[in-house]
Amino acid sequence: MYNKLIIIIFLLLVIFPIKSMAQSADSATVHSIDEVTVSAYRTKSNLGKIPQQLIIISKDEINSIPAKSLDEILKKSASIDVLQYPGFNSVIGLRGFAPSGLGKTNTLILIDGIPAGTNNISTLNLENANQLELLKGPYSAFFGSEAMAGVINIETIRSKEKISGKASISYGSFKTHRIKLNVGGKINSRLNFDLFASNMAQNQNYKTGSKNLLKLSDEEKLIMEEKSYGKKYKNTQYEQYSAGGRLGFQINKDWEINLTQDYWIAKNIQDNGNFWGTYGATEKNIDRWSQNISIEGKSGNHALRLNPYYSIENTNYFNSTNPDNYQTSNYSYKTYGFILQDALSFGTHRIIFGADNNSKKYESKQWSNPDQPTSPYQPDYLNMATGIYVQANFNFLDDKLNASVGGRYDNIVSKLFKTEFIESTDATENYNVFNPNFGIQFKFFGGFKIHAAAGSAFVAPDAFKLAGNYTTPYSHFVGNPNLKPETSITGDLGLGYNNQKLGLNADVTYFKTKHKDMVIYDYSNPAFVTFINAQDANMDGLEFEFDYDFGALDSYAFSLKPYFSYTHMFNSKLTVDGVENEMRYVRINKASFGIIYNGHKGLAARVNARYIGQRYEDNYLYDYNWLTYERIPLLTENNVEIRPSLINQDVIKFSDFLIFDISASYTFKGKLGIGISADNLLDDNYSEKDTYYMPGRSFMANISYKF
Repeated sequence: MYNKLIIIIFLLLVIFPIKSMAQSADSATVHSIDEVTVSAYRTKSNLGKIPQQLIIISKDEINSIPAKSLDEILKKSASIDVLQYPGFNSVIGLRGFAPSGLGKTNTLILIDGIPAGTNNISTLNLENANQLELLKGPYSAFFGSEAMAGVINIETIRSKEKISGKASISYGSFKTHRIKLNVGGKINSRLNFDLFASNMAQNQNYKTGSKNLLKLSDEEKLIMEEKSYGKKYKNTQYEQYSAGGRLGFQINKDWEINLTQDYWIAKNIQDNGNFWGTYGATEKNIDRWSQNISIEGKSGNHALRLNPYYSIENTNYFNSTNPDNYQTSNYSYKTYGFILQDALSFGTHRIIFGADNNSKKYESKQWSNPDQPTSPYQPDYLNMATGIYVQANFNFLDDKLNASVGGRYDNIVSKLFKTEFIESTDATENYNVFNPNFGIQFKFFGGFKIHAAAGSAFVAPDAFKLAGNYTTPYSHFVGNPNLKPETSITGDLGLGYNNQKLGLNADVTYFKTKHKDMVIYDYSNPAFVTFINAQDANMDGLEFEFDYDFGALDSYAFSLKPYFSYTHMFNSKLTVDGVENEMRYVRINKASFGIIYNGHKGLAARVNARYIGQRYEDNYLYDYNWLTYERIPLLTENNVEIRPSLINQDVIKFSDFLIFDISASYTFKGKLGIGISADNLLDDNYSEKDTYYMPGRSFMANISYKF
């Protein structure tokens, strides 16, 4: 049955598009790179004039990718490192920075230029996304802390035409369903709005893949463990809801106010831990509420913006998946602040300057049983950054020469709060940091460009690492007021080509990064634990982007576009105590490639492949006998030893994997749409984190209606 279905989808994807090249068709929407606008720098910018590396994922591309959240979109459309666990838990890495995100992150996540209110990208769905913008490289010179590896910005929809919308329902493998509704438009000449709501649930545990497309060595087979193939991954069910809206008020032709509110909740998220359930199953709920006000307008050659914002995310953990379970912990993450910015244009040039404040408050609670609160792992604390910045963009020689230069000064205040059940006191530390950046590109020979960029970036240490002096049941901790922020310096150099008439876009970029003063725990003093700057890392690699649209041969009456995105790491080394080691979780090679068809009387289709290169991980599947100094393999639920033959290997090297996805849809008269997609089409068994095996082949059918 599966093979017949695959053949049918293949015919839709390949035969129909090729046939359509000889027929007249509705026009596909295709824009030159010089016409594409992005929200980088928190104001509309022309993509063709930005020297830094910036990748755009359009709304049509987002809709064509089988994915339920931002993490799956990114890993299937860009050659970046995404580490995804079951149960809404994902971290991300760019340009050799190891995936991070649930605590400290090296990649800043924004929505319309505003902090997203979460570091967990798997909790960001894209119901109201207009496009994704992936900025590669250091951006602390504009955005402040955490923009070390890059920035991901979700640009949302602002509907201002006649009221319209779309409703859809999907159902597929593992008893998964998804219901979505979007509506928006203008109420009158001054008021406009957008509303969205969705519900998604997986009511059956998913099944792992049954084979591997790429050949595994004998050791790689041991690492993957034969018993993991084609099996149910216990406790992988969930249900999730989201809703939100925007109300816009047009003051006059130059000024508008937008009030935005979003609510995201996931309930009964079962968590088996790793595939073998070695630490027992738990459950969690996540909810996030956020709101912001945007006041934007023009006055002469000024483009002004004011954004106050607030969000709160709560994660509650429970001790088991049983109906009589009890809550073991609560983590609350509050984000609030403001952005005040002016973009001053003069001729073809522009200077952006502004000030912002971003505060992040962390609070946590623990329970040892339903009626007994106990000590959390760390005190409550606040990281507050206030910055002023300037970014100048210059355009010369009829826009053939584009240059940008900027810098940002930040004052970081770290506050530690007296916390119940912890021996702690209020404490405060602060420091200042400055980060510059520079970029330049030159266009020549009617489509070629050479570009270069350089800059520094930083990640602010958490307050308890700077100002702490507290005791928990686990140890006594003392902060280090001399702790420096983690910093990086990155430079890149590339050659690109873009020609809309020919339908060709390509770029190759070399990058090099020095990551300094990485913060680690210091256990050298028997009286307490502290924190020190003790690690450095060096990364350099090559990025390659290519796409060609056959629609250019017929004046874009259709679009048939092969694409290829590839990153190779020449070096990704971590230095600890003078010893250099390979970075963990960083793939040596990674790629995303495929073909997209769009534009023939409602037919759209996509085949996508994702190559996950080899990576290193620490071997964690053992306990330690402190009497005999022997390593003891962890056990499955049935008391069977896991990977006993690899017990003495500290580091394991994972195989590479190749994963295919496919989707096709047809829209009747621009209204009624039907579609089908297959995720992990060839049923590969693979993992992005050791023993956290990803779902095998799954199908999803969809029906939608535009109104």
